Amino acid sequence: MAVYSVCKIDGCDKRPYARGFCNRHYQRWLRHGDPLGGKTVSAPLRYFREVVMTHTGDECLDWPFSRDSKGYAKVRFNSQYRIVSRLACMEAHGEPPTPEHHAAHSCGRGKEGCVNPHHMRWATPKENEADKLIHGRSDYRRGNRSSKHRDESGRWIPAPT
Repeated sequence: MAVYSVCKIDGCDKRPYARGFCNRHYQRWLRHGDPLGGKTVSAPLRYFREVVMTHTGDECLDWPFSRDSKGYAKVRFNSQYRIVSRLACMEAHGEPPTPEHHAAHSCGRGKEGCVNPHHMRWATPKENEADKLIHGRSDYRRGNRSSKHRDESGRWIPAPT
């Protein structure tokens, strides 16, 4: 019966791959300089924990990292991209009352990347749309700005530019 050597790490019974480490521990040694080193926290996630969640000011706190196609701040968390304002609202105010609730911004600058947890609250979609109208941030065209605007006789009138 042949006797094989094992990885240098205590408790690891895999065959050595390089430098006395199994492949997994060798790869960690290459990446982190430590065969027991784990994943490092990404810069955006570190910024979220150290800056966003400790922010005490009333001014808007702009997200310096990636944003989604609508302008909302995003971060990779648990192998998927999440909206930062929703994560910050969860940290500051607990879980949403229902899954349909939105993280509404009192400043109206969510699409511009504001992530100040003190500007956020849980709101229903209807309340959030009302807030957008108040802040002048609604995506919808209303009144004579609508593409469906008609005069008194029912004729279509082009929206002003």
